Amino acid sequence: MSEKTTTWATSLLTELLTTSDAMSGSLGSSLYVALLKSTGTTAAGSMTNELNTTDNPQYTRVEVARTGSDWSVTGGVGSNDNAITWAQQTSGSSTTVTFAAVCKGSTIATDDALYFTPLTTNRTLSTGVTLEIEAGDLTITES
Repeated sequence: MSEKTTTWATSLLTELLTTSDAMSGSLGSSLYVALLKSTGTTAAGSMTNELNTTDNPQYTRVEVARTGSDWSVTGGVGSNDNAITWAQQTSGSSTTVTFAAVCKGSTIATDDALYFTPLTTNRTLSTGVTLEIEAGDLTITES
């Protein structure tokens, strides 16, 4: 089995997260962060555990630009430079969020996740709550 070097992993994530013209044909200038109720997998259909608008009516994926001011990459690990904030929930069910996914598009439950990552702390999304992932708390490791 072959492995990537840290140099290659850093270069790959830098292209993916901070260079909006690289891979622009398939990614565009932004990525979208989704919230999940349980772990994501690489299998098709894995986004069935994404939050939905039936249980959480105000939920949408949050757009994050593919720029060096929105993402940092060091040593094969990428992280968000700014807080990622969802709209305050004004109705709906209480939902525990354990994972986030970095996705190609904004459409909920679409199988377009590029990376899944556990949240540093589980969060509960419920009426009156504005969920936020603080700067540096969404990390993506290319291994």
